[in-house]
Amino acid sequence: MRDPGCNVGHWNVTERPVELRDDIAWVGEERASLVRFSGFDAQSPQRLTRYNERVQVSDLGGVELLLTQYRQALLDEGFEAALSESYAFEGQAVETSPQDAPAEAEHNENAVVNARPPLEQPTEQALGLGPNRPRTLRRRAFRHLRCRFPRGTVVYTTYDDKFESRGLALRDSLHSWHPELPLAVQQVPYGSSTELAGALKAPLIASLLRSGWDQVIYLDADTFVTGPLDELLDSIRGGASVVLTPHLKAPGGDDADQIGLEMLLCAVGTLNAGALAVSSSPQGLAFADWWAARTAARSDVDVAAGVAYDQRWLDLAPAFFDQAEVLRDPGLNVGYWNLLHGRSQLSAHDGQLLIDGEQVSLMHFSGFDLGRPDLVSHYTPDLHTSDLGPAGEAIFERYRSMVG
Repeated sequence: MRDPGCNVGHWNVTERPVELRDDIAWVGEERASLVRFSGFDAQSPQRLTRYNERVQVSDLGGVELLLTQYRQALLDEGFEAALSESYAFEGQAVETSPQDAPAEAEHNENAVVNARPPLEQPTEQALGLGPNRPRTLRRRAFRHLRCRFPRGTVVYTTYDDKFESRGLALRDSLHSWHPELPLAVQQVPYGSSTELAGALKAPLIASLLRSGWDQVIYLDADTFVTGPLDELLDSIRGGASVVLTPHLKAPGGDDADQIGLEMLLCAVGTLNAGALAVSSSPQGLAFADWWAARTAARSDVDVAAGVAYDQRWLDLAPAFFDQAEVLRDPGLNVGYWNLLHGRSQLSAHDGQLLIDGEQVSLMHFSGFDLGRPDLVSHYTPDLHTSDLGPAGEAIFERYRSMVG
């Protein structure tokens, strides 16, 4: 990509002077969409970057005001509070400080947010997870790359190093269909539990909305975009405050297999937490805050108590929030739950993946195991990719080749 306004940093700012006109940053006649302050030290604001001592802020025109605003964002009360909150390690609360944070958040050109909690190789025991986990886990385990123009729609995902290839596959598939949508990435420590990832999801959605984004679309890292996400985008931009996706969109037969599947969903959640959208409307923010509070209290698995990570809470959302919409697009968020017992059939036409004749826009490879690529999911050991027909086998092989 050769957009002169994207990824402007100390390495090219002398060649691409930034000007502020009407409080909007421009590089020549192109709007500056992403400015990186790599190596900037808020304690040495006269210097653009620690990587080049010769480049001074005063030499760069419009960048000086931009840096002043960025520095203030770093030093504001919210940033200091985020750095000073505690986290749980070896069963005790340990205070973090700016020195504990990474010197520079890694990110790619499509990322708006990239965050690493300062924990290495955490374990369930070390993090104190479970119903009695320390409330210190409610800390914000992410840092913002402050975007100058956070507005419109942003897509957000989270993964650890083990799932990085899946996150990159999601990024590539998203931008092949929606190059206009930025991707926010939250990286958690290697081996982090599903509980921890679930507990961090809602707070970051709320934070992104409050930082200026109009809509946040959350997608699990093991989802894969296979078509336009138009219905999801139309819904969240068209008045819905929350858009949720159900595992099943219609009842099946009365056989034992179908009844067993429906009973399972009664236990783990009728709505899937791997694909949803939230707007910055008052009710959207209220939903995000409510979900964050509930997952802070319980995001473990305790079927008897009615808890299944962050997902089971979502079943209450349509009753609590009247602007919540359950999107019944059959091609959105297609996973093993749709393919069990021959419930639905995958096919292809003119290069487009279909399910029961409808276009598939988002596949969800939940439980797909690279060690057993012949299985649709490790949750369904009796369902093989060969059971899905040529189109099903092809999409699973394509995904395996991208993440393997």
